[in-house]
Amino acid sequence: MGAYTEKSDQELIHDLLDSERGLMTARMKHSTGQLENTANLKVLRRGIARMHTEARRREAAQGLQKDALLHAH
Repeated sequence: MGAYTEKSDQELIHDLLDSERGLMTARMKHSTGQLENTANLKVLRRGIARMHTEARRREAAQGLQKDALLHAH
């Protein structure tokens, strides 16, 4: 988990949103047959899950509701 724990809340959420955007783009390319490296879908999904986990851990530590960091940025 090293890379995500060192980022600020704002950087974490920014990276999360960028990764989700990238996953949607990759899914569209995959559906049209333009995606060359389909293993990238798995990597993106797992990275997004790790970022969500770190965001939720921070929310719990601060006593915030679920997705409070996401909605704050």
